[in-house]
Amino acid sequence: MYPRASVLDLRQQQRHPAPLLATAAALITSDWRWGLEALIWELPVHGLSPLPVDRNRQLALLYRWLVEDSTYWDPTRHQSCAPERMLELVGLQLEQRRRFPERIEAFGIHPFHHRTLRFYLAGSSVRFRPRHARPSPTSQATAVLGRAANKQALQTDARKPLIQLEDGFLRSNGRGAHLQLPLSLAVDAVGIYFDATCASALECFLQDHPFSQEERSRALQLRTQILSASLSKYNLHGQSWKRPPLDQPVVLVVGQVEQDASIRYGALGIRTNLELAKDARQLEPWAYMIYKPHPFVVNGRRPAGEGEDTIGNLVDAVLPHVAIDTLLMQVDRVHVLTSGTGFEALLRQVPVVCHGIPFYSGWGLTQDQMLCERRQRQLSLDELVFGALMAYPSYVSQRCGWFITPEQAVEQIISLRSHPPSRLALALQHLTAFLPTITP
Repeated sequence: MYPRASVLDLRQQQRHPAPLLATAAALITSDWRWGLEALIWELPVHGLSPLPVDRNRQLALLYRWLVEDSTYWDPTRHQSCAPERMLELVGLQLEQRRRFPERIEAFGIHPFHHRTLRFYLAGSSVRFRPRHARPSPTSQATAVLGRAANKQALQTDARKPLIQLEDGFLRSNGRGAHLQLPLSLAVDAVGIYFDATCASALECFLQDHPFSQEERSRALQLRTQILSASLSKYNLHGQSWKRPPLDQPVVLVVGQVEQDASIRYGALGIRTNLELAKDARQLEPWAYMIYKPHPFVVNGRRPAGEGEDTIGNLVDAVLPHVAIDTLLMQVDRVHVLTSGTGFEALLRQVPVVCHGIPFYSGWGLTQDQMLCERRQRQLSLDELVFGALMAYPSYVSQRCGWFITPEQAVEQIISLRSHPPSRLALALQHLTAFLPTITP
Protein backbone atom coordinates (compact mmCIF):
# COMPACT_ATOMS: atom_id res chain seq x y z
CA MET A 1 0.00 0.00 0.00
CA TYR A 2 1.37 3.40 -0.97
CA PRO A 3 1.34 6.18 1.65
CA ARG A 4 -1.39 8.77 1.22
CA ALA A 5 -0.05 11.81 -0.66
CA SER A 6 -1.51 15.27 -0.84
CA VAL A 7 0.34 16.16 -4.06
CA LEU A 8 2.03 13.73 -6.43
CA ASP A 9 5.07 14.69 -8.54
CA LEU A 10 5.66 12.08 -11.24
CA ARG A 11 9.14 13.45 -11.89
CA GLN A 12 10.20 11.85 -8.58
CA GLN A 13 8.38 8.53 -9.13
CA GLN A 14 9.50 5.42 -11.00
CA ARG A 15 6.51 3.26 -10.07
CA HIS A 16 3.47 2.42 -12.14
CA PRO A 17 1.24 5.52 -11.91
CA ALA A 18 -2.17 3.84 -11.44
CA PRO A 19 -1.75 2.79 -7.78
CA LEU A 20 -0.08 6.12 -7.07
CA LEU A 21 -2.91 8.11 -8.63
CA ALA A 22 -5.37 6.15 -6.49
CA THR A 23 -3.72 7.59 -3.36
CA ALA A 24 -3.06 11.14 -4.56
CA ALA A 25 -5.01 14.33 -3.96
CA ALA A 26 -3.39 16.22 -6.88
CA LEU A 27 -0.81 15.75 -9.64
CA ILE A 28 2.19 17.79 -10.78
CA THR A 29 3.46 16.76 -14.21
CA SER A 30 4.91 18.11 -17.43
CA ASP A 31 3.55 15.15 -19.45
CA TRP A 32 0.08 15.76 -20.91
CA ARG A 33 -0.58 12.00 -21.09
CA TRP A 34 -0.27 11.64 -17.33
CA GLY A 35 -2.38 14.74 -17.00
CA LEU A 36 -5.17 13.02 -18.88
CA GLU A 37 -4.71 9.93 -16.70
CA ALA A 38 -5.14 12.14 -13.64
CA LEU A 39 -8.35 13.59 -15.07
CA ILE A 40 -9.76 10.06 -15.23
CA TRP A 41 -9.10 9.87 -11.49
CA GLU A 42 -10.72 13.30 -11.07
CA LEU A 43 -7.50 14.80 -9.67
CA PRO A 44 -6.45 18.46 -9.94
CA VAL A 45 -3.50 18.73 -12.36
CA HIS A 46 -0.71 21.33 -12.03
CA GLY A 47 2.00 22.14 -14.53
CA LEU A 48 0.01 21.69 -17.75
CA SER A 49 -1.49 24.95 -19.04
CA PRO A 50 -3.35 23.35 -22.02
CA LEU A 51 -5.63 21.33 -19.74
CA PRO A 52 -8.97 23.04 -19.05
CA VAL A 53 -10.06 23.75 -15.48
CA ASP A 54 -13.79 23.32 -16.08
CA ARG A 55 -14.90 19.72 -15.37
CA ASN A 56 -17.31 19.54 -18.31
CA ARG A 57 -14.55 20.60 -20.69
CA GLN A 58 -12.25 18.05 -19.05
CA LEU A 59 -14.81 15.29 -19.69
CA ALA A 60 -15.15 16.40 -23.30
CA LEU A 61 -11.37 16.24 -23.67
CA LEU A 62 -11.28 12.76 -22.15
CA TYR A 63 -14.04 11.57 -24.49
CA ARG A 64 -12.16 12.89 -27.50
CA TRP A 65 -8.92 11.25 -26.31
CA LEU A 66 -10.40 7.90 -25.28
CA VAL A 67 -13.14 7.46 -27.88
CA GLU A 68 -13.08 9.78 -30.88
CA ASP A 69 -9.32 9.93 -31.53
CA SER A 70 -8.40 6.38 -30.47
CA THR A 71 -8.69 3.03 -32.22
CA TYR A 72 -8.85 -0.24 -30.27
CA TRP A 73 -7.98 -3.70 -31.55
CA ASP A 74 -9.21 -6.96 -30.03
CA PRO A 75 -6.42 -9.54 -30.60
CA THR A 76 -8.66 -12.41 -29.50
CA ARG A 77 -11.13 -11.77 -32.33
CA HIS A 78 -8.76 -10.07 -34.81
CA GLN A 79 -11.02 -7.05 -35.21
CA SER A 80 -11.44 -3.49 -34.00
CA CYS A 81 -13.52 -3.01 -30.88
CA ALA A 82 -15.08 -0.42 -28.58
CA PRO A 83 -13.05 0.96 -25.66
CA GLU A 84 -15.47 -0.73 -23.24
CA ARG A 85 -14.62 -4.09 -24.79
CA MET A 86 -10.90 -3.39 -24.44
CA LEU A 87 -11.35 -2.48 -20.77
CA GLU A 88 -13.14 -5.80 -20.18
CA LEU A 89 -10.42 -7.70 -22.02
CA VAL A 90 -7.53 -6.04 -20.18
CA GLY A 91 -9.38 -6.48 -16.89
CA LEU A 92 -9.68 -10.21 -17.57
CA GLN A 93 -5.93 -10.43 -18.24
CA LEU A 94 -5.13 -8.68 -14.96
CA GLU A 95 -7.57 -10.83 -13.00
CA GLN A 96 -6.13 -14.07 -14.38
CA ARG A 97 -2.49 -13.00 -14.06
CA ARG A 98 -2.87 -12.08 -10.39
CA ARG A 99 -4.16 -15.47 -9.22
CA PHE A 100 -0.87 -17.07 -8.26
CA PRO A 101 2.47 -16.11 -6.64
CA GLU A 102 5.26 -14.54 -8.63
CA ARG A 103 7.67 -17.52 -8.60
CA ILE A 104 6.38 -21.01 -9.49
CA GLU A 105 8.33 -24.24 -9.97
CA ALA A 106 6.76 -26.83 -12.30
CA PHE A 107 7.76 -30.48 -11.87
CA GLY A 108 7.90 -33.33 -14.37
CA ILE A 109 6.59 -31.31 -17.32
CA HIS A 110 7.49 -32.53 -20.81
CA PRO A 111 9.11 -29.75 -22.89
CA PHE A 112 6.15 -29.88 -25.28
CA HIS A 113 3.92 -28.54 -22.49
CA HIS A 114 6.22 -25.75 -21.28
CA ARG A 115 4.60 -23.26 -23.62
CA THR A 116 1.14 -24.21 -22.36
CA LEU A 117 2.04 -23.65 -18.73
CA ARG A 118 3.62 -20.30 -19.49
CA PHE A 119 0.36 -19.14 -21.05
CA TYR A 120 -1.91 -20.49 -18.31
CA LEU A 121 0.35 -19.30 -15.51
CA ALA A 122 0.99 -15.93 -17.15
CA GLY A 123 1.78 -13.33 -14.53
CA SER A 124 4.14 -15.74 -12.76
CA SER A 125 7.71 -16.71 -13.58
CA VAL A 126 7.73 -20.48 -14.18
CA ARG A 127 10.85 -22.57 -13.64
CA PHE A 128 10.77 -26.18 -14.89
CA ARG A 129 12.26 -28.93 -12.71
CA PRO A 130 12.65 -32.75 -13.01
CA ARG A 131 9.78 -34.85 -11.66
CA HIS A 132 11.48 -36.04 -8.47
CA ALA A 133 13.37 -32.85 -7.63
CA ARG A 134 12.67 -31.09 -4.35
CA PRO A 135 11.13 -27.60 -4.32
CA SER A 136 13.69 -24.85 -3.81
CA PRO A 137 13.37 -22.43 -0.86
CA THR A 138 12.91 -19.47 -3.20
CA SER A 139 9.81 -20.83 -4.96
CA GLN A 140 6.40 -19.57 -3.82
CA ALA A 141 4.28 -22.34 -5.37
CA THR A 142 4.66 -25.64 -7.22
CA ALA A 143 2.79 -26.82 -10.31
CA VAL A 144 2.16 -30.19 -11.99
CA LEU A 145 0.06 -31.48 -14.86
CA GLY A 146 -2.72 -33.72 -13.60
CA ARG A 147 -2.60 -35.18 -10.11
CA ALA A 148 0.91 -35.16 -8.62
CA ALA A 149 2.31 -38.65 -8.08
CA ASN A 150 4.76 -37.22 -5.51
CA LYS A 151 2.17 -34.94 -3.95
CA GLN A 152 3.50 -35.25 -0.40
CA ALA A 153 7.07 -34.42 -1.45
CA LEU A 154 5.89 -31.30 -3.27
CA GLN A 155 3.81 -30.06 -0.34
CA THR A 156 6.66 -29.82 2.16
CA ASP A 157 5.65 -26.24 2.99
CA ALA A 158 1.95 -25.75 3.69
CA ARG A 159 2.29 -22.04 2.82
CA LYS A 160 3.22 -22.89 -0.79
CA PRO A 161 0.19 -23.92 -2.86
CA LEU A 162 0.36 -26.96 -5.12
CA ILE A 163 -1.21 -25.99 -8.46
CA GLN A 164 -2.58 -28.90 -10.48
CA LEU A 165 -3.50 -28.40 -14.14
CA GLU A 166 -5.80 -30.64 -16.16
CA ASP A 167 -7.85 -30.48 -19.37
CA GLY A 168 -10.92 -28.30 -19.11
CA PHE A 169 -14.41 -29.35 -20.14
CA LEU A 170 -14.39 -27.42 -23.43
CA ARG A 171 -11.65 -28.64 -25.71
CA SER A 172 -10.31 -28.00 -29.19
CA ASN A 173 -11.57 -29.82 -32.25
CA GLY A 174 -10.38 -33.37 -32.75
CA ARG A 175 -8.16 -32.78 -35.76
CA GLY A 176 -4.70 -31.77 -34.60
CA ALA A 177 -5.95 -30.84 -31.13
CA HIS A 178 -2.85 -32.37 -29.55
CA LEU A 179 -0.68 -29.94 -31.56
CA GLN A 180 -2.60 -26.81 -30.58
CA LEU A 181 -2.48 -24.68 -27.47
CA PRO A 182 -5.24 -26.10 -25.24
CA LEU A 183 -8.32 -23.93 -25.31
CA SER A 184 -9.10 -24.52 -21.64
CA LEU A 185 -7.43 -25.90 -18.53
CA ALA A 186 -8.51 -26.40 -14.95
CA VAL A 187 -5.87 -24.60 -12.86
CA ASP A 188 -6.56 -25.71 -9.30
CA ALA A 189 -4.61 -24.77 -6.15
CA VAL A 190 -6.87 -26.84 -3.84
CA GLY A 191 -7.09 -30.27 -5.50
CA ILE A 192 -8.22 -31.31 -8.97
CA TYR A 193 -11.77 -31.93 -10.14
CA PHE A 194 -11.44 -35.66 -10.97
CA ASP A 195 -9.95 -36.59 -7.58
CA ALA A 196 -12.89 -37.51 -5.34
CA THR A 197 -10.59 -38.47 -2.44
CA CYS A 198 -10.26 -34.78 -1.48
CA ALA A 199 -11.90 -31.45 -2.21
CA SER A 200 -11.07 -29.34 -5.26
CA ALA A 201 -11.50 -25.65 -5.97
CA LEU A 202 -14.50 -26.57 -8.13
CA GLU A 203 -16.14 -28.58 -5.36
CA CYS A 204 -15.55 -25.78 -2.84
CA PHE A 205 -17.04 -23.24 -5.23
CA LEU A 206 -20.12 -25.36 -5.91
CA GLN A 207 -20.59 -26.02 -2.20
CA ASP A 208 -20.24 -22.44 -0.96
CA HIS A 209 -20.82 -19.89 -3.74
CA PRO A 210 -23.98 -17.73 -3.45
CA PHE A 211 -25.15 -17.88 -7.07
CA SER A 212 -26.85 -14.81 -8.49
CA GLN A 213 -29.62 -14.71 -11.06
CA GLU A 214 -27.22 -12.98 -13.45
CA GLU A 215 -24.81 -15.92 -13.17
CA ARG A 216 -27.61 -18.45 -13.77
CA SER A 217 -28.78 -16.53 -16.82
CA ARG A 218 -25.26 -16.32 -18.23
CA ALA A 219 -24.82 -20.09 -17.72
CA LEU A 220 -28.12 -20.78 -19.47
CA GLN A 221 -27.02 -18.69 -22.46
CA LEU A 222 -23.70 -20.56 -22.63
CA ARG A 223 -25.44 -23.92 -22.40
CA THR A 224 -27.80 -22.89 -25.20
CA GLN A 225 -24.80 -21.81 -27.29
CA ILE A 226 -23.10 -25.19 -26.75
CA LEU A 227 -26.20 -27.19 -27.61
CA SER A 228 -27.05 -25.17 -30.70
CA ALA A 229 -23.53 -25.85 -32.02
CA SER A 230 -23.68 -29.56 -30.98
CA LEU A 231 -20.36 -29.30 -29.15
CA SER A 232 -18.86 -32.11 -27.09
CA LYS A 233 -15.55 -32.75 -25.33
CA TYR A 234 -13.59 -33.91 -28.37
CA ASN A 235 -15.88 -32.52 -31.12
CA LEU A 236 -15.22 -35.56 -33.30
CA HIS A 237 -17.26 -36.40 -36.37
CA GLY A 238 -18.88 -39.82 -36.53
CA GLN A 239 -21.31 -42.09 -38.25
CA SER A 240 -25.02 -41.32 -38.22
CA TRP A 241 -27.32 -43.40 -36.05
CA LYS A 242 -31.06 -43.56 -35.54
CA ARG A 243 -32.80 -44.79 -32.41
CA PRO A 244 -34.49 -48.17 -32.99
CA PRO A 245 -38.32 -48.03 -33.01
CA LEU A 246 -38.80 -49.84 -29.67
CA ASP A 247 -41.10 -49.37 -26.69
CA GLN A 248 -38.28 -50.10 -24.22
CA PRO A 249 -35.95 -47.35 -22.95
CA VAL A 250 -32.67 -46.82 -24.81
CA VAL A 251 -29.71 -46.57 -22.46
CA LEU A 252 -26.11 -45.56 -23.19
CA VAL A 253 -23.15 -47.00 -21.27
CA VAL A 254 -20.01 -44.89 -21.70
CA GLY A 255 -16.58 -46.53 -21.63
CA GLN A 256 -13.41 -44.88 -20.36
CA VAL A 257 -9.66 -45.44 -20.47
CA GLU A 258 -9.26 -47.62 -17.38
CA GLN A 259 -5.69 -46.47 -16.73
CA ASP A 260 -6.73 -42.80 -16.42
CA ALA A 261 -6.35 -40.96 -13.12
CA SER A 262 -10.06 -40.13 -13.15
CA ILE A 263 -10.76 -43.86 -12.67
CA ARG A 264 -8.08 -44.32 -9.99
CA TYR A 265 -9.23 -41.34 -7.92
CA GLY A 266 -12.88 -40.94 -8.90
CA ALA A 267 -14.20 -44.50 -9.29
CA LEU A 268 -13.96 -45.66 -5.69
CA GLY A 269 -16.09 -48.78 -6.16
CA ILE A 270 -16.18 -50.57 -9.50
CA ARG A 271 -13.33 -49.50 -11.79
CA THR A 272 -13.70 -51.31 -15.11
CA ASN A 273 -15.90 -50.82 -18.13
CA LEU A 274 -17.00 -54.46 -17.91
CA GLU A 275 -18.20 -54.00 -14.32
CA LEU A 276 -19.97 -50.81 -15.37
CA ALA A 277 -21.83 -52.64 -18.14
CA LYS A 278 -22.78 -55.47 -15.75
CA ASP A 279 -24.14 -53.05 -13.14
CA ALA A 280 -26.03 -51.06 -15.77
CA ARG A 281 -27.63 -54.23 -17.12
CA GLN A 282 -28.58 -55.31 -13.60
CA LEU A 283 -30.25 -51.96 -12.96
CA GLU A 284 -31.99 -51.90 -16.35
CA PRO A 285 -32.59 -55.51 -17.45
CA TRP A 286 -35.25 -54.60 -20.03
CA ALA A 287 -33.52 -51.62 -21.63
CA TYR A 288 -32.08 -51.51 -25.13
CA MET A 289 -28.48 -50.94 -24.10
CA ILE A 290 -25.71 -49.34 -26.14
CA TYR A 291 -22.03 -49.37 -25.29
CA LYS A 292 -19.69 -46.70 -26.64
CA PRO A 293 -15.97 -47.31 -26.00
CA HIS A 294 -13.63 -44.38 -25.42
CA PRO A 295 -12.36 -42.75 -28.66
CA PHE A 296 -8.71 -43.25 -27.62
CA VAL A 297 -9.35 -46.98 -27.19
CA VAL A 298 -11.07 -47.15 -30.56
CA ASN A 299 -8.18 -45.48 -32.41
CA GLY A 300 -5.54 -47.49 -30.56
CA ARG A 301 -3.95 -44.64 -28.62
CA ARG A 302 -4.85 -46.31 -25.31
CA PRO A 303 -5.38 -50.01 -24.44
CA ALA A 304 -8.80 -51.52 -23.98
CA GLY A 305 -9.93 -52.40 -20.47
CA GLU A 306 -9.85 -55.83 -18.90
CA GLY A 307 -12.58 -57.92 -20.53
CA GLU A 308 -13.87 -54.94 -22.49
CA ASP A 309 -14.09 -57.03 -25.65
CA THR A 310 -16.83 -59.16 -23.98
CA ILE A 311 -19.16 -56.24 -23.25
CA GLY A 312 -20.94 -56.96 -26.53
CA ASN A 313 -22.46 -60.01 -24.83
CA LEU A 314 -24.15 -57.80 -22.22
CA VAL A 315 -25.50 -55.01 -24.42
CA ASP A 316 -27.63 -54.80 -27.52
CA ALA A 317 -25.22 -52.70 -29.61
CA VAL A 318 -21.62 -51.52 -29.53
CA LEU A 319 -21.26 -48.21 -31.39
CA PRO A 320 -17.62 -47.11 -31.43
CA HIS A 321 -17.85 -44.73 -34.40
CA VAL A 322 -21.07 -42.79 -33.72
CA ALA A 323 -20.52 -39.23 -32.45
CA ILE A 324 -21.42 -38.83 -28.80
CA ASP A 325 -23.70 -35.86 -29.49
CA THR A 326 -25.72 -38.01 -31.90
CA LEU A 327 -26.25 -40.61 -29.19
CA LEU A 328 -27.02 -38.17 -26.39
CA MET A 329 -29.80 -36.59 -28.40
CA GLN A 330 -31.58 -39.94 -28.76
CA VAL A 331 -31.09 -41.98 -25.57
CA ASP A 332 -33.23 -41.98 -22.44
CA ARG A 333 -30.47 -42.40 -19.88
CA VAL A 334 -26.69 -42.56 -19.56
CA HIS A 335 -24.56 -44.74 -17.24
CA VAL A 336 -21.01 -43.60 -16.43
CA LEU A 337 -18.18 -44.21 -14.00
CA THR A 338 -16.61 -40.72 -13.99
CA SER A 339 -16.78 -39.82 -17.69
CA GLY A 340 -17.22 -36.22 -18.76
CA THR A 341 -19.93 -37.54 -21.08
CA GLY A 342 -22.17 -37.57 -18.03
CA PHE A 343 -21.76 -33.80 -17.75
CA GLU A 344 -22.48 -33.43 -21.47
CA ALA A 345 -25.64 -35.48 -20.96
CA LEU A 346 -26.72 -33.16 -18.14
CA LEU A 347 -26.21 -30.17 -20.43
CA ARG A 348 -28.78 -31.82 -22.71
CA GLN A 349 -31.00 -32.67 -19.71
CA VAL A 350 -30.55 -36.42 -20.23
CA PRO A 351 -30.77 -38.39 -16.93
CA VAL A 352 -27.40 -39.71 -15.72
CA VAL A 353 -26.59 -42.66 -13.44
CA CYS A 354 -23.14 -42.28 -11.80
CA HIS A 355 -21.32 -45.42 -10.64
CA GLY A 356 -18.30 -43.37 -9.49
CA ILE A 357 -17.95 -39.86 -8.05
CA PRO A 358 -17.39 -37.41 -10.90
CA PHE A 359 -17.38 -33.67 -10.21
CA TYR A 360 -21.02 -33.32 -11.29
CA SER A 361 -22.45 -35.99 -8.98
CA GLY A 362 -23.75 -35.42 -5.45
CA TRP A 363 -25.52 -32.13 -6.22
CA GLY A 364 -29.01 -33.57 -6.74
CA LEU A 365 -28.77 -33.67 -10.54
CA THR A 366 -27.73 -37.32 -11.01
CA GLN A 367 -28.74 -40.76 -9.75
CA ASP A 368 -25.74 -41.69 -7.64
CA GLN A 369 -24.63 -45.22 -6.80
CA MET A 370 -21.91 -43.78 -4.53
CA LEU A 371 -22.12 -40.78 -2.21
CA CYS A 372 -19.65 -37.98 -1.46
CA GLU A 373 -20.28 -36.80 2.10
CA ARG A 374 -18.57 -33.45 1.45
CA ARG A 375 -21.24 -32.44 -1.07
CA GLN A 376 -24.23 -31.30 0.97
CA ARG A 377 -25.95 -28.89 -1.40
CA GLN A 378 -28.65 -29.15 -4.07
CA LEU A 379 -27.79 -27.24 -7.25
CA SER A 380 -29.71 -26.28 -10.35
CA LEU A 381 -28.27 -27.29 -13.71
CA ASP A 382 -27.32 -23.71 -14.54
CA GLU A 383 -25.51 -23.31 -11.22
CA LEU A 384 -23.47 -26.42 -11.99
CA VAL A 385 -22.77 -25.10 -15.49
CA PHE A 386 -21.64 -21.72 -14.16
CA GLY A 387 -19.24 -23.36 -11.73
CA ALA A 388 -17.84 -25.97 -14.12
CA LEU A 389 -17.61 -23.93 -17.32
CA MET A 390 -17.40 -20.30 -16.24
CA ALA A 391 -15.88 -19.95 -12.76
CA TYR A 392 -13.47 -22.90 -12.59
CA PRO A 393 -11.47 -23.31 -15.84
CA SER A 394 -9.17 -20.83 -17.53
CA TYR A 395 -9.50 -20.21 -21.27
CA VAL A 396 -6.68 -19.04 -23.54
CA SER A 397 -7.11 -17.91 -27.13
CA GLN A 398 -5.39 -20.12 -29.69
CA ARG A 399 -5.08 -17.05 -31.88
CA CYS A 400 -3.02 -14.81 -29.60
CA GLY A 401 -2.49 -16.50 -26.23
CA TRP A 402 -4.60 -14.02 -24.24
CA PHE A 403 -7.10 -15.16 -21.63
CA ILE A 404 -10.66 -15.22 -22.97
CA THR A 405 -14.17 -15.87 -21.66
CA PRO A 406 -15.93 -19.25 -22.03
CA GLU A 407 -18.31 -17.64 -24.53
CA GLN A 408 -15.34 -16.71 -26.71
CA ALA A 409 -13.94 -20.21 -26.31
CA VAL A 410 -17.15 -21.63 -27.77
CA GLU A 411 -16.91 -19.13 -30.63
CA GLN A 412 -13.35 -20.29 -31.37
CA ILE A 413 -14.34 -23.98 -31.34
CA ILE A 414 -17.11 -23.25 -33.83
CA SER A 415 -14.75 -21.19 -36.00
CA LEU A 416 -12.03 -23.85 -35.97
CA ARG A 417 -14.55 -26.53 -36.84
CA SER A 418 -15.63 -24.55 -39.89
CA HIS A 419 -12.09 -23.51 -40.86
CA PRO A 420 -9.62 -26.03 -39.38
CA PRO A 421 -5.94 -25.05 -39.40
CA SER A 422 -3.78 -26.39 -42.20
CA ARG A 423 -1.24 -29.14 -41.60
CA LEU A 424 1.53 -26.57 -42.08
CA ALA A 425 0.05 -24.30 -39.41
CA LEU A 426 -0.26 -27.23 -37.00
CA ALA A 427 3.32 -28.27 -37.68
CA LEU A 428 4.56 -24.74 -37.01
CA GLN A 429 2.60 -24.62 -33.74
CA HIS A 430 4.15 -27.95 -32.79
CA LEU A 431 7.66 -26.61 -33.44
CA THR A 432 7.12 -23.30 -31.65
CA ALA A 433 5.96 -25.18 -28.56
CA PHE A 434 9.60 -26.01 -27.91
CA LEU A 435 11.04 -22.55 -28.53
CA PRO A 436 10.43 -21.13 -25.03
CA THR A 437 12.55 -23.95 -23.56
CA ILE A 438 15.66 -22.83 -25.50
CA THR A 439 16.64 -20.26 -22.88
CA PRO A 440 19.63 -19.92 -20.53
